[in-house]
Amino acid sequence: PLSNPFEVFIFSKKEKMCQTVGFDEDVIQKNELNYYSGFSSYCNGCNKLYISGGQNQQEIPLGHFWTIDLNTKEVETHPTGMNPKKQHSMIYIPKQYVFIVGGNSEDTFYYDTESKSFVNWAPLNIKRVEPALAFVNNKYIYAFNNLRINEKNTVITFERTNLRGEPLWEVITPDYEEAMTHAFKQKFFSVCPIEKDRIIFLGGNMDNSEGEIEHPSYFIYDTKNNMVSQSLIPFKEFNFAEKNFFPLTENTWFNIPSFNRTTP
Repeated sequence: PLSNPFEVFIFSKKEKMCQTVGFDEDVIQKNELNYYSGFSSYCNGCNKLYISGGQNQQEIPLGHFWTIDLNTKEVETHPTGMNPKKQHSMIYIPKQYVFIVGGNSEDTFYYDTESKSFVNWAPLNIKRVEPALAFVNNKYIYAFNNLRINEKNTVITFERTNLRGEPLWEVITPDYEEAMTHAFKQKFFSVCPIEKDRIIFLGGNMDNSEGEIEHPSYFIYDTKNNMVSQSLIPFKEFNFAEKNFFPLTENTWFNIPSFNRTTP
C-alpha cells in the first residue's frame, strides 16, 4: 500500500502542536488492513477511527469496515462487511452514526455504532469521486466534489440531504459572487464548517490548458444564501510534510510543530 493507516496525527489546540500515535505490531500485521490505500476512506469520532473500503490488487472494490479504538488500540472488524466501496468518503455524525457516501456507486448508507449494523440511505444523484462532506446546522450533510467518477469533466453542483427529513439527496447549483477573480472549478478539495451557515473550501486541483494544477484560491460557501465567494485568506503553498493552521481571528498561517511517535 502507498499509505500508512497505522499512524494517527493528533493536534492539540492548547499546545498548538501535532503528535503521532503508533500502533502495536499485532495491529500492523493484520493482513486485511494491507489493502488500505488512497482508495479507502476514514473518519474519527468518540476517540475511534473508522476505516472502510479500498481495492485489492485486481482493483476490485472491497467491503471491509474496521474500527480502531485510539485509547486502547483495540481493532474490530465488522463480521458481514458493507457494500464494496472505493474512492468514497465518510463522516461521523455525533453521537451514533458514520455515513459512507460516493465513490464507485451512488448508493449511500450509514453505520450505526450502537447496533453495529449498516442501514441504507438515499442514493446520490451523481457518482461523485471522494466527495468532501460537511455536517451543517446539526441537520444537513453536504457532499461537495466537481468530478464524476471515471470522467475528467467537472460538475459544478453540490448535493445535500436532510437527516431530519425524508432520505433523499437534493442537487444544488450555487450562485457566485460577482467580485470573484477565480472561477470555481476545483476538485478534490477539503471543507470545514466555520460558522453556523458557512463552509470554507480549502486546497484542491483544477484543470487548465496545461493540465491539472493546484488551485490558487480559497472559497466560502454560504448555505443560507446559496452563494460561493472568494475568501480573503492569503494563499499558501503547502509542503505535504508540513502541518499548518489558520486562526479565523488572524490573517496569517502558522506552522504546527510535529513530534513523531509519541503518545499524548
